[in-house]
This record gives sequence, structure tokens and C-alpha cells, in this order.
Amino acid sequence: MPQFKAAFESCPSGLLIVDSSSRINLVNREIERLFGYSRNELLNQPVEMLIPDQFRKTHPLFMKDYFKHPRSRKIDSGRELYGLRKDGIEVPIEIGLTPVNTDEGLLVVASVMDISARKQDEFEQKKLEEKLRQAQKMEAIGQLASGIAHDFNNILQAILGNAEIVKENMPGENYKNDVNEIIANVRRGKGVVDRILTFSREQKLSFEPLDLKKQIKETCKFLDSTLPSNVDVNFHVEPGLPRIMADATTVEQILFNLVNNSVQAMPGDGNIDIALESFYAVDNFVRMHPGLEEGWYVRLMVRDSGDGMEEDVLNRAFEPFFTTKPPGSGSGLGLSLVHGLVREHGGSGWIESEPGTGTTVSCLFPAVDAEAADYTGDEVSVPYGRHQKIMCVDDETSLQTVNNRLLSSLGYEPVIFVDPRRALDTFRTNGNRFDLAVIDYSMPHVSGIELTRELLAVRPDLPVILVSGSVQGDVEVQSREVGASMLIRKPFTRLELANALFSLFNQQ
Repeated sequence: MPQFKAAFESCPSGLLIVDSSSRINLVNREIERLFGYSRNELLNQPVEMLIPDQFRKTHPLFMKDYFKHPRSRKIDSGRELYGLRKDGIEVPIEIGLTPVNTDEGLLVVASVMDISARKQDEFEQKKLEEKLRQAQKMEAIGQLASGIAHDFNNILQAILGNAEIVKENMPGENYKNDVNEIIANVRRGKGVVDRILTFSREQKLSFEPLDLKKQIKETCKFLDSTLPSNVDVNFHVEPGLPRIMADATTVEQILFNLVNNSVQAMPGDGNIDIALESFYAVDNFVRMHPGLEEGWYVRLMVRDSGDGMEEDVLNRAFEPFFTTKPPGSGSGLGLSLVHGLVREHGGSGWIESEPGTGTTVSCLFPAVDAEAADYTGDEVSVPYGRHQKIMCVDDETSLQTVNNRLLSSLGYEPVIFVDPRRALDTFRTNGNRFDLAVIDYSMPHVSGIELTRELLAVRPDLPVILVSGSVQGDVEVQSREVGASMLIRKPFTRLELANALFSLFNQQ
């Protein structure tokens, strides 16, 4: 018996012996550790004291059947079982049962294994798998965004170029406001593409000192024409707000997403309050929001009078692809996009909501002391060329028509090529006739990078402007490495093109 007692006590699994009346006859040290009871507290007590309430009523029936039909059961039977500790905490366990005939009658030896660590590992594994799935979804979004960006930016470029040509040649002022509206919406369209690409990590943000009050007011003017008539928007601003270092189109996209979520949370009449106020993040607040530093911020708040959120929804609201909307009614990217973009600005965001009280989303942007860049408006002087000959290569026929008219209107002589192979052959035969080349980055047969490399191999002194509506790969790094003089992004304005050409010609 001393050997049995030593083995019983030293077993790494919890062991307890129960008789046919469900009374505990014997326990080892591991049972005491696992359940938090002393040995004296357990002996001669019903084993049901170690079973959670939801299983306690049915356990006597199980024990009666077991003693009537005793059989061994392995500890890894796979059943989802829980034990109840003395402190009321439920512990995930696995139990093996072995019937033993003794002089005192049939007893059952229960082997109890604490699987809390394994359950935690399984939980962490599921979290990692979920993160992997989310990463794969985001990669898919990035690939999709990269795939459509080139074509979409080409479309915007054609619209923008034609609109500016119309504006330049239109007599009088009657329709210029309409054309300006077209141009403004093309720029907003470009901003939407940029934000999608930024979210998919395909494009970097462009930061500059920004007057958030002015930016939000301009965005609200556009929102007024797009919101349902049953939604009222109110704007509140604390006087004397500091500027923030931010990407202007990103701020616009953040507000669009927040307002859109608010509108969808209010199927009937409702109110949306947009507010700006200064905010000082103290030490304990910073600890609750990783990535923040103690100091001054500008807080953007968007509050709606909708139904609010239950706690489980609130806890997941910033997760990518999480949505409570029915299939086809939402992507689940709105708030996640907002959160990611605010974090990239060095800020943080949080949500306050309860059922029946509406929802408030807050976004913090770090305050800066730098002066905001002055807005110069559209009425600036356009630099013109002196009939320099420009090789212009783009496989989009519609864009070449626009490029031809734009370059001609700026005082240059464009030579248009739709096929980059023909452009290369022409240059190898008579490259000295060209003063500069404007080359599209993404083309079939010969890419813009390859064409630039071949042209510079013939004439290393040739100024080359790469034009990109694509985001696959690091376009900026590639353009520098191949020796391009400048990179400009589609859709670009007539003024941007004019400044780029003027700059390069005046460097020579």
C-alpha cells in the first residue's frame, strides 16, 4: 500500500476515487491544486460539488448508468467537459474512467487532466489562423486594387484632360463652373483610389500641415449634396484649433466613411453631429491606446442618433470585414479603413455606443505648430514651351488624343506613339529629333521601365518623364533606378504637366 499511495500522489494527472453513491473516497495532490479544495474539504463529499451547475442535475443519472454498466473510458475521449473550482471558476478538463472491483464494492477511479493551457493554445492558434485569413483577404484586396487602379486612373485622366481642354477653349464664364465641378470630382475620384491603395498598403500617404476645420468644412459642402434629405448634419468647431500633419484626401475619406456609417445606422430621420475640439492625451490614456504619445491632439467626432451597438458588436467594430449588414449591403471595411488611416497619422480612434443612444466615433490627430500651406487656387500662370519635340508613348488611344491636345496647347510639338516597340525603333533610327520623352509606366510588350532603359542606352542625356496610373511594385524606386528624370501620377492636371516639362527643360 505505501507504493500505491506514492504512485497515487505523484501522478501528474488529478486522481479521485468515487463510490457507487457518488461520494469522494480519495484524492491526490493534483486534484487539490486543480480545484482549490483541501483534501479534508473533498473527502466523503458528493462528486457533484466539482461539476458546474448546468451539468450537475444530469450527473447522478450518468453515475447510476455507469455503475450499472461499468466500462473503461480513455482520458482523450474528446468530450467537452468542465470542472468547477472552489472560487467558482470553470476549468476545461478531460476525464478518464476506470472501474475497479474491491472488497467494499465497485469503485471508479477518475483521471482528471487540466487542459486550460491546451485550450489557450488552441484559442491563440485560431486567432493566428483568423489573422492569416484576414491578411489573405487584404492581400486579395491589394491585388484587386492594383489591378483596377491603372485602368481607372486612365479613365480619370481622359476625363480630366478633356475637361481642362474644354475649360481652356470655352468662351465666356457661363459654363466654367460646371467644368470646374467635373475637375473637382475627378480629383475626388483619384482620392478614393488613393485611399483604397493606401489601405491595401500599395501607396504612401502625403503629409502636410493641414487646417482640419477648413478641410472638414469643404468636405461637408460636398456631403450636403449626397446625403438623404431626412438626415440633418450639424458642424461644431472649438475656436483656435491647432493644425495637424495629415494627408488631405485621407481626412476627406475618413469623414466620408464615418458619415456613411452614420447614415446607414439611421434608416429613418436622424441627426449627425460633426465636431472638432482640442484634446490632451495624458499618460494613463496613452497606455490604453498603443502608438499614442502624451501631448496635444485634435479630436474629430462624428455622432449619430441611430440605434447604437450591442457590446459584442462594439468590440468588433474596427475589425476588417466585420459587418452586421446583410450580404450585399456592406463590405465591413468602413470603420476598419478609418482606424487604419488614423493610426497611420500617429493618432488613434475609439467608439462609444449603447443600444438606443446612438454612436460616437472619435479620431485623434497629432497637433503641430507648423503653418498650413496656403491654397493658391486654380488661377495661376501656366508655363509654356518653345516648340520642343516631345515623344509621347501610351498604349491607350483615347489618352493619346488628349495628350496630343494638351501638349500642343502648352506650346510643344508632340509625336504620339501607341505601340512602345514602334517608339523604340523610331528613336534608335532618329533619336536626336526628340527633346524629351513622356512614357506610360504600364504598357504591353515593352513596359515603361524597359522602354526608358532602352532610350537612355541610346541617349543618356534624354529627359524622361514616367507617367503612372499603376501601383504594382515600387514605381518610384524603379523610376529612379532606371534613370527617369521625373515621375508623375495619373490623373495629372494640365498645370502639373506644364510645370514638370518647364522644370526639366530649364534644368538643361
